[in-house]
Amino acid sequence: MAPPTTAQAQKVVAQWDTIDKDALIEAMYKGMMTAHPEWRPLFKKPTGEPIPAEAEWKKQFDLTREAMDRALRACAVDMDALKQRMHTMAERHVDYGVTQTHFQALKPILTKVLTTTVTGADMDAWGAVTFFMLDSIV
Repeated sequence: MAPPTTAQAQKVVAQWDTIDKDALIEAMYKGMMTAHPEWRPLFKKPTGEPIPAEAEWKKQFDLTREAMDRALRACAVDMDALKQRMHTMAERHVDYGVTQTHFQALKPILTKVLTTTVTGADMDAWGAVTFFMLDSIV
């Protein structure tokens, strides 16, 4: 997939800065567990439903929110830095049994979550940015 344009990346960061990031991340994890219950064993420590009241899920949510924030901001200024961040993230996930197939399966989940949690989301921009991020994981 071609990299997003600078305008698309900047629009996504601007929208990211205005949304309830915690709600988006929680919805993403709930979407993952609903669409792919077979993924539950990939998460060793968190138990129960993916909700912030569960300490281990809260930790996972916080790590994901911070990683997404860094990746989106990198995308807006430096595609090479973004690719490096995504490669590094993928390497950390290998030990958990996560593959490129898992990241590709996130696309429809993330699309649904974005359309329901980001009011007025520019889905062309979000799709270009997030799909490029997920496609950069190898």
